[in-house]
Amino acid sequence: MRKYSESDYYYSAARIAAKSAKLLGYKEMSELCDSKDLSSALDRIREAGISVVSEGDRPDIDLTLTAFAAESYAELSSFLPDPEAVKIFTARYDCHNLKTAVKCRYMGIDPSPYYIECGSVAVSELSAAAESHCYDVFPDTLKKAAENADKALYENGSIRALEASLDAACFEYMSYVCEGLKYRKVKALLGLKVDLTNILTAYRLRALKNSDTAKALLSENLLSGGTVPLACFSCDGLPSVDTQKVSEYLPVGAMKRIEDSAKDGPGHLSVVCDRVFIDEVKNVCGMEQLGILPVARYIISLEYEIKNLRIVLSGISAGTSPEKIREELRY
Repeated sequence: MRKYSESDYYYSAARIAAKSAKLLGYKEMSELCDSKDLSSALDRIREAGISVVSEGDRPDIDLTLTAFAAESYAELSSFLPDPEAVKIFTARYDCHNLKTAVKCRYMGIDPSPYYIECGSVAVSELSAAAESHCYDVFPDTLKKAAENADKALYENGSIRALEASLDAACFEYMSYVCEGLKYRKVKALLGLKVDLTNILTAYRLRALKNSDTAKALLSENLLSGGTVPLACFSCDGLPSVDTQKVSEYLPVGAMKRIEDSAKDGPGHLSVVCDRVFIDEVKNVCGMEQLGILPVARYIISLEYEIKNLRIVLSGISAGTSPEKIREELRY
C-alpha cells in the first residue's frame, strides 16, 4: 500500500461534497415514514435518484438497496485516489458472502439468493472457492480465516463458531487496511465500532438464562481491535459490562446513554449504540473538506442511509406506525 497523502484528494473532494449533499437526512427520512403505502414510499426514493429493482412483477426492498449500495461503491472506486479505502467499508459484504458460501456448501444449499454484490470479490467466484476449500480470491487476512473456519466447520459442525471467527477476521482486515494507509482517525472510529459491538453483545448475552451457553457465546463473539479491554465485558466468565471502566474509553457521556437505553431492551440499545457512533463520526470528521475524513463520513452516512431506508420501507410494508418507525431511525 502506498503512503496516504491528503493532497491527492483535491479532485475527489468536490465529488464527495456533491454526493454528500444528496444523502437523505433525518428530515427526508421522517417525511418518508409518513408515506401512505409502500408504493408511495418507493415513488419518493425514485425521486431521490434511487432505482427500484423488482423481483418478477413486485418491487424488492433488499434488491433495491443492494443495487444502490453496489452502484455507489463502484462509483467511489472509480475516482478515489486510494481504491483500497473503499475496501475498508466493503469488507463486511465480503465477509457476509464468505460466510454464505461456506455455510451453504456445508448444508448443501444454493447460496446464490443470499449473496450481496457489494464486496471486492465477485460473487461468481465464491461458490467455487467454497467447493474447492481454496480461498485465494480473498485478501490474506480473510483467506487464512476462511481456511481455518472452513476446516473447523467440517470438524465440529459449529456454524456459530464459523460466523464469529469470520466476523473477527473482517474487523482485523479493515484495521489492517487503515493501518497500511495511515488512516489513524478512521482506524480509531473502527475501534469505537468494535467497542460498541462488544457492548451490545455483552448486554444481549447477559439476558440469557443458561450460564454455560452465555459463557460460550461470549468467548466466541467478543471482537478484538477495540480500545476497551475485553476483560471489561465479563465477570467470572459471564457476560457483564463494567460501566465505570468502559466509560473511560468511550466518548464523553456515551456510556450513560447506553446504560439508559439498555433498560428498554436490546432493540433500543442497538439504536443508541448506532447513534453514539454517528455522533463520534461527526465529531472526528467535523467540517473537513479534504482527505480521507470527508470520504469516511460520506461512506458511513451512506451506510446509515441504506439502513434507515430498509427500516422505513420494511416498516411501511409491515404496517408499522410512522412514530414507531421514527424511533428506529439512526441519525
